[in-house]
Amino acid sequence: MESTPGSPTAPVDPPAVPRTWRGRLHALVPTEGKLRGTWIHRLMGERVFDPRLWRFTQHAVASGLAVGIFTTMLPILGLHVPAAVAAAFAVRGNLPCALLTTLVANPFTLPFLLVAQVRLGHVICRYTGTNDYGELPWKLEKMLHAVKPLLIGSFLTAAVAAGLLYFGTHALWGFVEKRRFAPRPEEP
Repeated sequence: MESTPGSPTAPVDPPAVPRTWRGRLHALVPTEGKLRGTWIHRLMGERVFDPRLWRFTQHAVASGLAVGIFTTMLPILGLHVPAAVAAAFAVRGNLPCALLTTLVANPFTLPFLLVAQVRLGHVICRYTGTNDYGELPWKLEKMLHAVKPLLIGSFLTAAVAAGLLYFGTHALWGFVEKRRFAPRPEEP
């Protein structure tokens, strides 16, 4: 096409269409083209392109959120993200959702979470009578007295949070889908 004097030489772009929240979220999710050749691809191989890790389905999202919150509640400081990725790969849960839930344990919330887990562990140890360690060296007994309540409290809170998040996500997803596809009453 030849340009004549006074005519624009470049085509005019159509006005930007506002995207929905789903469209914006989908734009943030890494694609195969963005991941191919990266260190993640070299480390994990072709498994990183398993479509079940990237789809936003009811089961994948619920599984991803559940494994993400489970690993976040464990006292593995600095390893929450790798543990969430490994768990999402293991259960084929949604990887972005698993990573999103690791944000719960940030430097501002983690101290409060750990203190609550230790207190819960002490309560459970006191009521179950597992505070007696028998004949152990003094230092080992001191270490077990500090670590055991944290482990008990963290595994209990992690399991409860993961279960609630998994079943809550399933229920909320079903409720939203039912409302979305329900017949609308006719207006008078």
